[in-house]
Amino acid sequence: MLDFIAQTRIRKARHHFIKEIKKDAVLRLASSHRNGDECDFFRPPTRGSFNMCYFVRFRDGEAWVVRIPIQPYLSFEAQQKIEREVATMRLVSERTTIPLPRIIASSLDGGVCEIPSFLILEYVQGTALSDIKIIKLEPSERTVLQEELASIYAQLRRLTFPSIGALSFASGGDVEVAQGPVSIEFNMQDLEGIEPWKIRDFRGRQGIMSSATSYVLSLLDIMQNAFERSPASIGDEEDGCMTLYYLARFRSFIEGWLDKALDEGPFVLSHGDLFDRNIIIDDSMRIVAVLDWEWAQVVPLQLFTPPRWLLVQSLKVITAREYYQWHVEGLEGFYDLLQRKEMQLYGNTLLFDNWAQAHHNGAFAAAAALSEMDLEAVVSFGYRYLDDAQMSKDAIDCFMAADPARCELIARKVREGEIYDEEVARLNPDDRSNNLSDSFSVTEPNQLQEAEETSMSETNLVTTASTVRKKA
Repeated sequence: MLDFIAQTRIRKARHHFIKEIKKDAVLRLASSHRNGDECDFFRPPTRGSFNMCYFVRFRDGEAWVVRIPIQPYLSFEAQQKIEREVATMRLVSERTTIPLPRIIASSLDGGVCEIPSFLILEYVQGTALSDIKIIKLEPSERTVLQEELASIYAQLRRLTFPSIGALSFASGGDVEVAQGPVSIEFNMQDLEGIEPWKIRDFRGRQGIMSSATSYVLSLLDIMQNAFERSPASIGDEEDGCMTLYYLARFRSFIEGWLDKALDEGPFVLSHGDLFDRNIIIDDSMRIVAVLDWEWAQVVPLQLFTPPRWLLVQSLKVITAREYYQWHVEGLEGFYDLLQRKEMQLYGNTLLFDNWAQAHHNGAFAAAAALSEMDLEAVVSFGYRYLDDAQMSKDAIDCFMAADPARCELIARKVREGEIYDEEVARLNPDDRSNNLSDSFSVTEPNQLQEAEETSMSETNLVTTASTVRKKA
């Protein structure tokens, strides 16, 4: 669900924001945090979804990364993002051995600066894991990597808190859950004007939650709100009816999946964006840094899930029954290493025990779709897992007929969609193509690519909601 019109507006604002960053100001900023020592850029800057990164090196060889939040891509003040990231990194560095880049300075330190919001980190030499074909690694290299990941997940599992939300600094300087949880999708919806905060406020302490059930129900409500309010959420009337039907099916599934015994915890620290692109490795496949903690949040245990990208990046692939089972079986080697690592570190198998039975009935795919509030994945999970690709048109017709308000909603969305399509058609062609290649999500498949492409061409697993409808 991508609102091209909103994305065009946001992208243009981002372009203007980046253009206004003065490179000499970046150098002066870095120099000011090293007693005025001169520095220069040693590689071109890079733009992520939410940060511009500038790479500077001093004469003695020390290298830093100056990260500047891209304010137009944030629905809240950049300084809040910096505070959450710094607080989380400080806690993780103090309470775990997870490798992080050292924090040099941030805009939280005070003072007057030409660049109001920034985070300066040490530069970590290595390779982004996303540049590696995991499937082509030697078995010994793959074992090293998975052992490193097992250690990270095992340690995060043991960072528990009494409530759900984002970490920040308390009045006394301690790190605690001090803000409501904000995810990448929540941020994107807010930027597009869907106003998810009307469902669940994230600002300050009023956004903190202490019930897993309440939090999960709020995610379901936010997805429903996005469906109802986004002008880009349906293709046509049949598509809208099918999406609304599977949203209801998904809600029913999740309500039955929720473990009431876990309602009051444990609540576990999740990185929020722990994909291969945010992991730096050395030549021996050891992890030397985990980056980008700005979306970290404390979540219910059932939403703390294993790294699916070890096998496949696309969530929609594993919403099909046969591929979900393939995925579960493919992670068995990782689970074995996790079990051994936990015994080595703690003398118990806490996370292994949590995950050992939690994958049944498509639970990990559903939990990921819920956490990421991925509407297309929800529809795909309903059609390809819950209904095993045997959708009944009669069932959808009965669902719609049971409540006239549903038909009224779809009729309204069809009208809004027609207006939206006309507005999109008036966009500059370059804007449309840029939006397709420049969205928030950067999760193109990079493992098992050939196998995925073959299987998807045969079974059409990864489809939009409207394609699923047409095939049904």
